Amino acid sequence: PASSALDMDSPDFDPIAFVNALFPTEPTVEDLDPVISRVKAKVRALDAEILDAVRSQTGSGEAARRDLQHAMDAIEELNERIVDIREKAEQSEVMVQEICRDIKKLDKAKVNLTATITALRRLSMLTSAVGQLEGFASERQYADAASLLEAAGQLMAHFEEYKDVPKVAELSGRFGTTQMMLKTAVFADFNSFGIATDAPHAAETQQRLTDACLVVDAMAPHVRDELVGSVVSRELGAYAQIFGATGGGLQRGEARAAVRVAEARAQGQGGGVRGVPQELGGEPHLVPGLLQDDEGAPGG
Repeated sequence: PASSALDMDSPDFDPIAFVNALFPTEPTVEDLDPVISRVKAKVRALDAEILDAVRSQTGSGEAARRDLQHAMDAIEELNERIVDIREKAEQSEVMVQEICRDIKKLDKAKVNLTATITALRRLSMLTSAVGQLEGFASERQYADAASLLEAAGQLMAHFEEYKDVPKVAELSGRFGTTQMMLKTAVFADFNSFGIATDAPHAAETQQRLTDACLVVDAMAPHVRDELVGSVVSRELGAYAQIFGATGGGLQRGEARAAVRVAEARAQGQGGGVRGVPQELGGEPHLVPGLLQDDEGAPGG
């Protein structure tokens, strides 16, 4: 018989062929009891294997259920962690935005604080400069006043838009008064000290007027023009008294020429108009004044 017919696990199993294989002849039937014992033993062994397999499957199912439950618990825990991380990420984003806003505020505050400190430092420097300038003006220390005058003017320019602030308005008023005081003192010195160059203190006077020119240069340009005009008018005063009223025409030409020569010599010896330092530049203004007086004189 085919081996598949004798294999109990085969779909083609044939029990008759299996029995005939066990008892091929009649004498072998007498050995039925041993065969039955072997078959029963095999049945018991199969039952034990089946029972072990069932128990194993039952244990595997429990293990699978436990593993599945553990997996589900892990997934749930992972989901909770993901939710927690998302919430923390959102909180961190809000915190970062708040920090950025605070940084912007701090940057703006830093800029404002820096500007305030700079303004206060300049205000302190301006206060000190105006105070010192007032002292120099009262003592007519022109050299020191000239250097401070320009610095104070630059500092005052920084507070141009804060003129409504009482302290700035006060300093601005004091600065303007001091400038007027210096201008008045300079004009007075030029009018009183520029009469003669052979005075006992001519060198000291010349240096003082030179320092006064520094003050004039530190002021507005029109101040220089006013001072030059004043000096030229004073220098031409004697000339106008002699020739302006009486005229003289050609007969007085030699006298006018003598005055011009004397003026030229005075300029050559003193380096400029009498009592006027070269820094002021009086010569270019004096010559047109002389010519203008000659043109206006009768018979000139």
